Amino acid sequence: MGIEEWENEKTIIVSSEQAKVGRTLRKKAKPSLIFLSGRMTGRILIVENPKVSLGRDAENDIPIDDPTVSRVHAWIEQVEDGYILRDNNSTNGTFVNDRRLDDTPCALVEGDRLRFGTSQYVKYSFQDELEENFQRQLYENATRDFLTQINNKRFFMERLDSEMTFATRHGSIFSLLMMDVDHFKKVNDTHGHPAGDYVLKTLAAGIKKIIRQEDCFARYGGEEFVMLLRGIEETKAHQFSDRVRRAIEGHSFVHEGTSIPVTISIGVATQCAGRYQDASAVLKAADDYLYKAKQGGRNRVCSSLNCPAG
Repeated sequence: MGIEEWENEKTIIVSSEQAKVGRTLRKKAKPSLIFLSGRMTGRILIVENPKVSLGRDAENDIPIDDPTVSRVHAWIEQVEDGYILRDNNSTNGTFVNDRRLDDTPCALVEGDRLRFGTSQYVKYSFQDELEENFQRQLYENATRDFLTQINNKRFFMERLDSEMTFATRHGSIFSLLMMDVDHFKKVNDTHGHPAGDYVLKTLAAGIKKIIRQEDCFARYGGEEFVMLLRGIEETKAHQFSDRVRRAIEGHSFVHEGTSIPVTISIGVATQCAGRYQDASAVLKAADDYLYKAKQGGRNRVCSSLNCPAG
């Protein structure tokens, strides 16, 4: 654009109706909690109801996955002129701007910094629709894999820690799948990196279509993917894994007119009856079974059902 064109470019005049829309959005601002630390860092949760509970139990209106947070730690309640925060006789305390609450509730104001337990710092803020969407986009960008548009490793590790804590407390079960694209380096070397990216994106999209909404599926790194199946015992997890394996084997991967054969190997580890001590142990077990699957010829599933440890 030349200087004359630039000088002649007019500023757009906003109509009164457009300005009114902007003001309306701000008036619709909702009280929200922005997590500043811990496993939920970056999450924004809206206070939707006149009274909401916060605590470690999943049944709370706002569950906080932290062992230093009590089961029902605190309440946020709407009053005539705003919102108040009330501690629920928690073990490790509820704090507002570093002041521990006693039996008297505290009126909340924009920008207050709250702390639940020893490490969960939260900012109290009013968010309009634009701000809420922006905050959610920031969190999504931090927890989503750019290439495949599924969850990334950070998100998965947070979920795995949370699931392990829940399983330990409640005696529940879950299965972890670790999968790897067979001979992926050969795909890149033979067909080029754009073809490799195509394989990863297509594979992720295909698997996403056959999992449950509550399952957590993520790219772990490179050509490795992981999946968390809540409430699924070992036999069913093994069967489901083989279904995924067969779906990928049977899919036609065609990039720029060239057919690319693709298979995956999967390792399955199931947490039940305290089999594994912590999340890292479950992850290592799934990785070990994945290694056995690849050593056994690839394009197969390994778990304790068909590949004994040792």
